[in-house]
Amino acid sequence: MVHLGIVVIIVGVLMSTFATSETVLFMKFNEKKTVGGYEIQLADLAFPVEHKHATAVLTKIGVYNIYKDGILIDSGAASFREIKGEFVTEPLIYRGLLADVNVRYQGIGTQTPIFISVANVRVIPGMTILWSGSILVVIGIIPLLLWRKKN
Repeated sequence: MVHLGIVVIIVGVLMSTFATSETVLFMKFNEKKTVGGYEIQLADLAFPVEHKHATAVLTKIGVYNIYKDGILIDSGAASFREIKGEFVTEPLIYRGLLADVNVRYQGIGTQTPIFISVANVRVIPGMTILWSGSILVVIGIIPLLLWRKKN
């Protein structure tokens, strides 16, 4: 079981390393762009300011829809914040059976007179396979650990 798990992990690592699709998208509202077989659509932008003590936290939020074969499979927000000079990103992650889609909002730019969203999008295949291999390894090790304790 452990050996099978390690083989499955290696397959997942190879898939996620060599078959990853990554690009930077410059998008207008409701525009769809394709990355690794998934369509990404910019649905909304928000710019809330949160005041904390003597500082303000500026958050830039991009709301994205993720489509596969024309069907909406996920929707959510990816944010980009500046807190005391530090930049923090919170990605939108869709965990699918065959691939994970990671959308990192990077902010907005302008192409006069149109606002555009900038996002880094990665489609990483094989993550479910990688996790399945890890589970097989753990399942294979547990009986070995229990059996050794009895001897």
